[in-house]
Amino acid sequence: MQRTLGAHPRATPTQQQIVDALLERHGRTYATEAGIRLARNTPAPLFQLLCLSLLLSARISADAAVTSSRALRDAGWTTPDKLAESTWRQRTDVLNRS
Repeated sequence: MQRTLGAHPRATPTQQQIVDALLERHGRTYATEAGIRLARNTPAPLFQLLCLSLLLSARISADAAVTSSRALRDAGWTTPDKLAESTWRQRTDVLNRS
């Protein structure tokens, strides 16, 4: 196993170093692929992440879940209130197209 973290063998890597190493090795997160920016702890991105997690738990591929999450965002449904203003038919159409 190759060590990529810390200069000293006993050095404990920081959480950020661990995250950076994992992302470098395994790629981007589903949130990044869906276009969800989690830079701040604000309600809209957290709601979008909740929707993405629900889609990822469905019996569809991860790619389909990410695409569907992006479609919801592109439709402007980025908050619970905005999603509640849409009709069942509008949501169904957007998700079926994605």
